[in-house]
Amino acid sequence: GAEEDVPGTYCGTTWSSLSSSCDPKNTPKCPGGTDADCDGGLKCFKMDSCQYKPKYCGTSWPALQGITCGAAAECRSGSDADCPAGQKCFGDVACRKASPATRPPTRPPTRPPTRQPSSATYPAGGKPAPPGGGGGGPSAP
Repeated sequence: GAEEDVPGTYCGTTWSSLSSSCDPKNTPKCPGGTDADCDGGLKCFKMDSCQYKPKYCGTSWPALQGITCGAAAECRSGSDADCPAGQKCFGDVACRKASPATRPPTRPPTRPPTRQPSSATYPAGGKPAPPGGGGGGPSAP
């Protein structure tokens, strides 16, 4: 499902880097709105939008462009350590939504005949009587 957008005050190195990497579940918050709320020399920034943007593991950023979303391993923390050996974690991956699975068309079931064919009996001569029950000859003008 779609990730929730959670505006608020978050710790980061710069507003610009935070705006592209903000993750409401992993980015430290600064509830007091001051740099003192942040550890490791980070600064406090007011973010109008903080929404997780998926990051994926791959051998290179170009190789991941256009993949089906979720096809590659996700590295939510942004750390290469979350990826399989030989892969790195990349953000800003332009992935395609998976198309819904399609089922082959089905034919409507055929219903059995409503009645069995009858063995019709015809008048003498072996041919059905003409419509209207006429005498069988050409009609007079």
